[in-house]
Amino acid sequence: MMMMLGLLGSVLSLVGLIWIVVIAFQNGDIVWGIVSIFCGIAAIIYGVQHMEQAKIPLGMLVAGIILSVVGNVAGGAGRVQGNLDPSLQPSAHYSTVL
Repeated sequence: MMMMLGLLGSVLSLVGLIWIVVIAFQNGDIVWGIVSIFCGIAAIIYGVQHMEQAKIPLGMLVAGIILSVVGNVAGGAGRVQGNLDPSLQPSAHYSTVL
């Protein structure tokens, strides 16, 4: 369940990031667009600077990052405590195909 939360957060933040990059290129800010592709914090900074245009994608990006971190941390805590679903445990019998 927590893995799904992390995955949802990753997808949400990716969509928000792409949307902010598109806004940067549409506004003629080529350098901001390119830097935002390679550095996520630049996309956040650009989104804050252009809040009137990037309010929704910035919210998606930040919410996605939060969901991804919460999902991955909670999922990792479950693995450390041994609460992982038994069906996901590696099998004791390994077979090799020649």
